Amino acid sequence: MRFASKPYGGCSLKLNGMSKKHYLIGGLLIVLLTIVYSNHFDNGFYFDDSHTIVDNAFIRDIKHIPRYFYDATTFSALPSNQSYRPMVSTTLAIDYWLGGGLNPFTFHLSTFLLFILQAVLMFWVFRRMMEKVRPHPWNDALAMLAVAWYMFHPVQAETINYIISRSDSLSTLAIVGALWMFMRGGASRRYGLYLIPYLLGLLAKPTAVMFAPILWVYIWLFEHKLGIEGVFQKDGIRKVGQTFWATAPVWILGLGFYVFQDRMTPNAWIPGGNDPIAYLMTQPWVMLYYFRSLFSPTGLNADTDWELVESVGDSRFGVGLLFVGAFFFWAYRSARKDETRPIAFGIFWFFLALLPTSSIIPLSEVVNDHRMFFPYVGLVLAVIWWLGLQAGRFEGAIMKNKGLRMGLWGLACVALIGYSVGTWQRNEVWGSDETLWKDVTKKSPMNGRGWMNYGLSQMKRGRYPEALLAFNEALKYTPNYSYLHINLGILHNAMGNDGKTVEAYFKRGQELNPQLPMAYFYYGDWLGTRKRYVEAAYQLEKALELSEGYKEARYRLMTVYDALEEYEKVKAVANRTLELLPGDEIAQQYLAKVGEGRDPVASAEEQVKQNPTADNFLSLSLRYYQKERYEDCVAAAKKALEIQPEYAEAYNNICSAYNMMKEWEKALEACNEALRIKPDFNLAKNNKIWAESNLSN
Repeated sequence: MRFASKPYGGCSLKLNGMSKKHYLIGGLLIVLLTIVYSNHFDNGFYFDDSHTIVDNAFIRDIKHIPRYFYDATTFSALPSNQSYRPMVSTTLAIDYWLGGGLNPFTFHLSTFLLFILQAVLMFWVFRRMMEKVRPHPWNDALAMLAVAWYMFHPVQAETINYIISRSDSLSTLAIVGALWMFMRGGASRRYGLYLIPYLLGLLAKPTAVMFAPILWVYIWLFEHKLGIEGVFQKDGIRKVGQTFWATAPVWILGLGFYVFQDRMTPNAWIPGGNDPIAYLMTQPWVMLYYFRSLFSPTGLNADTDWELVESVGDSRFGVGLLFVGAFFFWAYRSARKDETRPIAFGIFWFFLALLPTSSIIPLSEVVNDHRMFFPYVGLVLAVIWWLGLQAGRFEGAIMKNKGLRMGLWGLACVALIGYSVGTWQRNEVWGSDETLWKDVTKKSPMNGRGWMNYGLSQMKRGRYPEALLAFNEALKYTPNYSYLHINLGILHNAMGNDGKTVEAYFKRGQELNPQLPMAYFYYGDWLGTRKRYVEAAYQLEKALELSEGYKEARYRLMTVYDALEEYEKVKAVANRTLELLPGDEIAQQYLAKVGEGRDPVASAEEQVKQNPTADNFLSLSLRYYQKERYEDCVAAAKKALEIQPEYAEAYNNICSAYNMMKEWEKALEACNEALRIKPDFNLAKNNKIWAESNLSN
């Protein structure tokens, strides 16, 4: 399984040890990759993008960038998702600034450029590693083929399309970049400059901490040239110590950051899962799925409905364990020889990269396709190098037979074309919320969250019956899903259904997750439309208490405060909104509207002139009462009764005013009318008791 040492014919011009031909091929691959992804740049914001980008006020101005590094609540509008990832928020804020708002193209372009940069660094890492163990003219092509397989693979479309998954892209890029700098040696290694990209990766996603064991494996395999059994050799312990000493800065930085990150993460953050043992038993099967997907990426899914393995007797556990054991045995055998060490390194990379998400830390999703982004860097290296070694056994025949060479390259091209078609199709699936969640419901028919999100896509398009069917399907699988009950409330309100039904769904949503800001926002928004402003204000205040960066809650709260004529509160919310969102037009409009504070009576009088409805006359009556202008209060309430004779609230205002004027008989008469119309009117009952008690005296 050795490559022959003789070079093969072809272009002889070399640039930094690589032929000009390969530079041209690399450039062509980048162009082709851009074409393959050309249908994704206008795809929207989906799933967790909503609370980390769309509803997150903190990414809307680059002045907040310093705050990202000491306040993790800026990462998301959802407290349960507020993790410490300041580099992600920084890039999102820059994209928002460059795009002049929520322009999907800018966000996708940034992710794609990072993707290309990662491809370039991966090539140099792979090539240097290959040259280290077996210098050969084929290495350029093999390294390029490995990178091309990785870049054109449909699995990567899950990360590149899902904007908030930039955390995976940034952290993986940082690890590849740090390894490249370390391998180059010189000043970057001597002065620890390779730690800079590593630190940036840690600030993007904690999984970057796995660079420490990855670097340990690299030094052990390629610099000490030892296999796993080397630990048990005579000087094995000494070399283990040397390896740890060489990687000490990375371990110290990684472990230190892990502790720091844990302290910076708000207490409200939750990983989602709750059964670490069952989660751990499921992961060998998940790893087998990830491995299989490298070759046959069918069934890719934005949100799966995989169930946990509950028992060691489950066949999935046994098959998965056999796969993990066989794969580790392959790594063990490959680590014993110089020429096969890239295979061992790639396998160890695969498992180490999966360790944070496929171990005892239970996450809400058992499997997630964007988790393959980081592990596949090592996996493509291992598989391509193994294929290269197999081809090397027949190098003489291959080099003599042009048809055979063309056939092998043709086979590689056909495979890449197939993967490219798959990537294009995944981009199309991510093209809209409707296509994305329809795909999820087909592939994961027992996924309640998938059905709910598909229902949302229908509700947004005014297809209420279809939305209700999807929501009811979701109830079968996730009856205690807070978001689902909130959305059912929104849907029933949109369908014009009974208010008690709508309110019951909103309240149930709050009961199921009292820490969910959206539960209070949507209930408060609905209360506002029912003119139950005091209750609405409480709900919206609670939403902002849980998530200060929830911009929609800010807008609605200003509306409610304005309706209550709480102008100082309007100004307070507007000014704080402008601190978070400088130049925000809605906040500026409210500040201009309230000015330095308006006379509530003058405001109500102006409202009556513009729109002389019974409700507006009632509001004017209340303002007169508050200003102790009781005769005007009675007059305004009577105007309301001229428009709406059976208006219990207007009679109650008249009763209250006459009570204040000590005209008890008139007050009692008005209260009796109010109670005739609305027998359970407690305020009128209290006013009547007051009038009767004074009459008896």
